[in-house]
Amino acid sequence: MCPSLFHLHFNTPNVSEAATRLCEARLTLQRRFGSVRGEGTPLTLEEDTPDDFQLKLQVHQHGAVNITLAPGQRPHFDHLGLAVSNLEDTIDRVKDHGWSVRPNDAHS
Repeated sequence: MCPSLFHLHFNTPNVSEAATRLCEARLTLQRRFGSVRGEGTPLTLEEDTPDDFQLKLQVHQHGAVNITLAPGQRPHFDHLGLAVSNLEDTIDRVKDHGWSVRPNDAHS
């Protein structure tokens, strides 16, 4: 099995603009996560944004791949998630190239 992308996390100073571009590419908004006065608050598409809502991230989905947008000072990819057939071999190969790896056992 070839590695396949299932998650991409992108930070941007303008989440709304990035979200509009994703929606134009048919990556639909699925959920928003944030807080209201320090209390964690998940929102569905149907729910109105509460007063004082501070967005932490929002998830767009297309097929099996999700793209998460989060507020950040500059646009950059934070991390990505890959589905691989042999996690240990993949980690070794990635480390050989000098990249950092934080495996997520929930997707192995």
